[in-house]
Amino acid sequence: MTPSKFKFSNPVLTQLEFTVNSDFTRDIEDKMAEMPIDSSISIERSENDPEAIVSYKIMIAEKTSSYPFYISVTMEAIFRWNDELSNDSVDKMLNYNAPALLLGYIRPCVAQITSASPYAPLHIPFINFLEKNMYMCIYMYIY
Repeated sequence: MTPSKFKFSNPVLTQLEFTVNSDFTRDIEDKMAEMPIDSSISIERSENDPEAIVSYKIMIAEKTSSYPFYISVTMEAIFRWNDELSNDSVDKMLNYNAPALLLGYIRPCVAQITSASPYAPLHIPFINFLEKNMYMCIYMYIY
């Protein structure tokens, strides 16, 4: 096995917002909540060096009484690559691999923060980064 020519720095949590919606109401028979997920990727590529800062932000639900809580998390890392990689390969790595890696660091943060709420922990599912304009919902158990 050979090391990848695409490397990353230690991912850093740059933003976290968590709000429990105290006005959230649900039918006592309803055991699940549908939570919409939105996300964004920011790529700041260096003009001089083979590196870029990639930020991945995920927003779950909204600050309304329709959802038990709202959470927004941003992780960021510096990605570096070998000059041997083509521009096309680098673009794919920055747009697909980098946010997928950062999501792996966001998942435990979301699970831990939401486990301290009055609701069950939320586990973010896999996300297909090949679909650019996606709308996604996850379901969580509410006790």
